Amino acid sequence: MRPPLTKSSVVLQRVRLSLASVAFTALGFGWTCASIATFETTGRALHADAAIVLGAALWQGKPSPVLAARIDHGVQLLKTGTVRWLIFTGGKASAQPVSEADAASQYATAHGASASRILLETRSTSTPENLCYALMVGTQHGLQSYIVISDPYHLKRAMSIADRIGMNALPSATPTTRYISVAPKAAFLLREAFYLTKYRLSWPRRC
Repeated sequence: MRPPLTKSSVVLQRVRLSLASVAFTALGFGWTCASIATFETTGRALHADAAIVLGAALWQGKPSPVLAARIDHGVQLLKTGTVRWLIFTGGKASAQPVSEADAASQYATAHGASASRILLETRSTSTPENLCYALMVGTQHGLQSYIVISDPYHLKRAMSIADRIGMNALPSATPTTRYISVAPKAAFLLREAFYLTKYRLSWPRRC
């Protein structure tokens, strides 16, 4: 017979299990960070029905530099004929006079996009809602294929969501990004790893 465990042995086992759990969690989180940082985000789509421009913050009712870069990329895809429509996403924050989608539309038309080629969803408050509501808008207009536009580190999570809701989509990262220096890039990467992990745990299969 095995000798009974002493109190110190039980404590030691618990410590080992705790350390193993922490190490496993850290390894999984590190793998998630690496998958985000190395995710292929450009050069895979020649044409699509629409580009979905994911929302971002407004500054006093105007697109922030992050959102402006996303809109610029969408307008370029529209002008080159890569897409036939732009779908702008994002609802209205309480401190802002307009929704993110409306501000994006105003910016896009001021930079050469035709208003007749723009569709809006103005209800969303998160990336999953951005994509779900955009898909509903696109379906209402008979659209079937999409290019999802955002910053490079955001697109791994965005495409995971698009895949789970059955969207026929490919990613296209903004060619310029505000996240250039080490500290902002690291913060954005860690934030995306957290939200991607959280999304995977909830793992919704439909809008």
